[in-house]
Amino acid sequence: MREREREREREREREREREREREREIEKQRSRKKKKARYIERAREVERERERERERERERERERGREGEREREREREREREREREREREREVERERKRGSGRERERERERERERERGREREREREIKREREKEREREIKKEVEKEVAKERERVPAYPLINPASRQRSTNLSHANSSLRNSSLPCVLVAARRRTAAMDGLLAPHPSHSLAWSSAVSAGAHRVNSPAPRGENLPSNAAFGRLRPTRRLRGVVKCSARRGGDSSGDAGGRLVGAVTAAGQALWGKGLPPGLLVQVAREAWGSGWRVMMAQLAPSDEAGNYKRTPSAYRHTIQPPPASTSAASRATTPTITKSTTTSSTGSSGQTVAPGTFPAEPGRYHLYAALSCPWAHRTLIVHSLKGLSSAVPLSIARPGEGGLWEFATGEGPRGKGGVGSRGRGEGREGGGVREGEGGKEEELLVPTEDRAGGCAVLKEVYGQQQGGYDGRSTVPMLWDAKTNRVVNNESADIIRILNAAFNDYADNPHLDLAPAALSQQMAAWDEEIYNNVNNGVYRCGFATSQAAYNRAVTDLFTTLDRIDSHLATSRFLCGPALTLSDVRLFTTLVRFDAAYHTLFKCSRRKIVEYSNLHAYMRDIFQTPGVAATCDIAGVRDNYFGQLFPLNPGSIIPVEPLSCNRSQLWKPHNRHLLSLSQA
Repeated sequence: MREREREREREREREREREREREREIEKQRSRKKKKARYIERAREVERERERERERERERERERGREGEREREREREREREREREREREREVERERKRGSGRERERERERERERERGREREREREIKREREKEREREIKKEVEKEVAKERERVPAYPLINPASRQRSTNLSHANSSLRNSSLPCVLVAARRRTAAMDGLLAPHPSHSLAWSSAVSAGAHRVNSPAPRGENLPSNAAFGRLRPTRRLRGVVKCSARRGGDSSGDAGGRLVGAVTAAGQALWGKGLPPGLLVQVAREAWGSGWRVMMAQLAPSDEAGNYKRTPSAYRHTIQPPPASTSAASRATTPTITKSTTTSSTGSSGQTVAPGTFPAEPGRYHLYAALSCPWAHRTLIVHSLKGLSSAVPLSIARPGEGGLWEFATGEGPRGKGGVGSRGRGEGREGGGVREGEGGKEEELLVPTEDRAGGCAVLKEVYGQQQGGYDGRSTVPMLWDAKTNRVVNNESADIIRILNAAFNDYADNPHLDLAPAALSQQMAAWDEEIYNNVNNGVYRCGFATSQAAYNRAVTDLFTTLDRIDSHLATSRFLCGPALTLSDVRLFTTLVRFDAAYHTLFKCSRRKIVEYSNLHAYMRDIFQTPGVAATCDIAGVRDNYFGQLFPLNPGSIIPVEPLSCNRSQLWKPHNRHLLSLSQA
């Protein structure tokens, strides 16, 4: 029994030994597998390292190939340079051979130029002789008038001893009249009249207002008489009339100095100029006249500015709010991302609902979106209208929303082009280098290609001559300001909206079903808060800020406006150092709002509106950002910088009375705007 038990124990021991043997075998197998896996991994790592080394070798080979190609290109360039040098030497040699003949031709040309100079000198001499003859005739006329006046004035006895000084002045004036030059004669005439006014009874008919000859019309002067003219106290200037003594001078000057073309303004200027020269010669006008002219111009300027640019009591410019703020509702079937963006807020609405051609009913104050029903009126020079032209172009709405472009006309009204050709029919023009700027002029795009530029057109909706007539077609008429941009309902003859901020949102969202580029969304819902913050700051300090500077009627208002403007521009420039656009890597409506002011800044606002602290070209980020947007397809065609300068400097009379258009800055040349900007690299980093 015990033997069997021991046998079973030995059997169990052998079993345990076999189990341990199996475990050792399994452990050996695991160890071999791990070693094999490590070996395979090391082999793979070695292979990968070899592959990387081979790749580096191939890259070095390619780099050597590129370096060789560059060296060959440099060698070819040096060869071309040597060829050009040889060509220049050959040209110099040919020029040397032709030199003798050219020198003779230049000598003959110089002789002809000297002959023309002598001819011009003879003409100037003849002109000087005529001027002297004219002065002698005027002097004679004045002397005759003074003599007649002296004969008409009776010899009154002196009233009291205090009048002796005035009598002495009279005798000095009489002696001066007999033998003096023209200016002395007139000064003596003024003094003689003043002395006679002191001797005579204080009656208005005996008073001589010497400066009245300068003004052909009546003026009101409330300033005291100038010192040194010896005028009595009862000769304070009231309402002035042309004096009898110089009436002949004015008539004579009008006959001789008038414009031969029959221009009444030219004749008046000639008469006034001659009378002024007769009164004080070629010296400066008297202080009284300068003061009167300054007060008159200041008053007229304030009246014109009150109509052109209303301001508050502190002189801050206040923009007139838009009269129409309706909106357009997209079709309910529209599913594009832009059609789901927020639509403009309705601030002025109708009292009834509208029904579109598709049968949908829209809320009061809105219009249904229909292709061809609405018409956009804009202008190339206006920055507010320029916004709508850019969005209209980017979205591809030429078929869905027809366009008419107005231009500045006489009397401050927006007028439409007339006649055939690109200005009247096409709305887009591209003209050659020798043609006039009014039709587009030379316009070179990227790489020297010609751009197709927008130009003023006829009224394609109603055939009106001026925009005011379009506004007046509404039921009940319209007597407010006729502004651009304006969105017109051609079906009901109503103004839908004339606020640019609303119109660009409408164009972005309402017509996606009919647009050529419906997937472009310039107002993503995810960026609405960020865009609203930028829009508020840019409108107050930049878009409207330049007008606050230009239309300020007090120094304090101007100082506030110009500080706000450049503080905001500095902040935007810093922000754009790390962001391609205002709200990230994609263009938005906020960028469109800012661009239309930036592209006009150096061309007009810097000079005319006195925004003179810095130019946009001096901001490295802002200027590149402006070029980036300008080079966006569809934007450059809407930018007429030469037309902007013509309109601002030629039409804003209160700010530029002479209508002189300064030379265009080099930074405003279109070739500068087509230079590379490299802003796309920021998009890659932001992505």
